[in-house]
Amino acid sequence: MTSIFNNLSDGIKGIAFAVLAIFLISIQDVLVKQLSGTELPLHQLLVLRYVLALILFGWLVVFISSYDGLKTKHIKKHVLRGSLAFASGFTYYIALAVMPVAETVAIFFSAPLFLTIFSVLLLKETVGVHRWTATAIGFVGVLIMVRPGGDVFDPMAIFVLIAASCYALSMLLARQMGSTESAVNMSFYAMTTNLVGAGAVALLANVGLLSFMGSSDNFAFVTRSWIMPDSHTLLVICGVALITVLSFHLITQAYRIAPPSLLALFEYTSMFWAILWGITFFKQYPDGWTMFGISLVVFAGAYTIARESWSGNIGHKKWFTGRALSRYR
Repeated sequence: MTSIFNNLSDGIKGIAFAVLAIFLISIQDVLVKQLSGTELPLHQLLVLRYVLALILFGWLVVFISSYDGLKTKHIKKHVLRGSLAFASGFTYYIALAVMPVAETVAIFFSAPLFLTIFSVLLLKETVGVHRWTATAIGFVGVLIMVRPGGDVFDPMAIFVLIAASCYALSMLLARQMGSTESAVNMSFYAMTTNLVGAGAVALLANVGLLSFMGSSDNFAFVTRSWIMPDSHTLLVICGVALITVLSFHLITQAYRIAPPSLLALFEYTSMFWAILWGITFFKQYPDGWTMFGISLVVFAGAYTIARESWSGNIGHKKWFTGRALSRYR
């Protein structure tokens, strides 16, 4: 079996690594959503997740690189990028706890649309009519799913949009830092900043400073106090941490050996898993309007990627650091 895999082309290997990483991330979403239904608070989950992930990551650094790769002269940018990543992941999981999986993931895929807008506003990039059209179509898809002002509007969707916008900003920083920073140190500092952020929220929650969020079920995952997890919960948390490290390594390998224009489209396989897991584990069946909105968002993202590839604007380093390394919530 190993010899057969080694004989495959780099493109096929890269697709295999990317698809497996995205599958693992979808499993992580399911595990976190299931944990949200227990007494475990989100901030405790994230603290334990990143402590374990950093331990595993330290071993991975020794295995595939060296600790010299963690040196940096841009610690402030790392902290800012890590803070944005923490805000993205934290708000995403707040929404995921109470929203259907497919809708949460689909709305989060508005991040590339925010990236287009932020690239123009902050980096003064020139965006053509095709990308603006795709962006507009994508946001129409988001509005169809969110349906503001309608009877089915879920205000928790706002948290997913916040998550997507923070994710897009972290992608812009990653794009700027990619020419001087390695994949290893970007991941290390992002994980460390996430650990500090989760610890800060945990402290606020445990001294009662998050009580302003009220007793609503929507925020129960955030406002709970720490508990002593049972053996099953600890096992699930270890699984989440392991997925964090494995998915990073797999996607790194994918983007190292295969063209980003080929791999980026396979990120949308996460929508298949989100719909499947939502139905399988949570009995959540997307309605017709939601599926239509999902289709528009996927079309807009896929068209943008294809268009950039055709025009030669997707360079390996730019998309590796900007898209792959910012993928982890």
